[in-house]
Amino acid sequence: MNSEGKYISCPQRMIDTGDKVATCISGNLVTELGLDSNIDYDKKIPYEPVRGGDDRQPISKEGNSIVINVKIRNMTFRVRALYDVKAKDIDLIIGMDIIDQLFEKGFTLGK
Repeated sequence: MNSEGKYISCPQRMIDTGDKVATCISGNLVTELGLDSNIDYDKKIPYEPVRGGDDRQPISKEGNSIVINVKIRNMTFRVRALYDVKAKDIDLIIGMDIIDQLFEKGFTLGK
């Protein structure tokens, strides 16, 4: 949902069942939505990127967060998302925080 309370389509998105931390949103999408002033620099979310360092070991990080509303199939999910995690050509990564709620409502993943 943008700063005017309207939902926009987000074609650059993915569902990630391996994302157990939080839904993630790109900086570009936050700006497009007019939500830059809502970025929370105090409430950090700890996470480990998919790729490790030179020795391929996990690297622990903390990222800024932002509360967003995501609409899927006429259901709205209000979540604290991890802000501006880099994923090539992806603006929104739906994590298990939303996927678990979809499962509770009887949704399944498949082709």
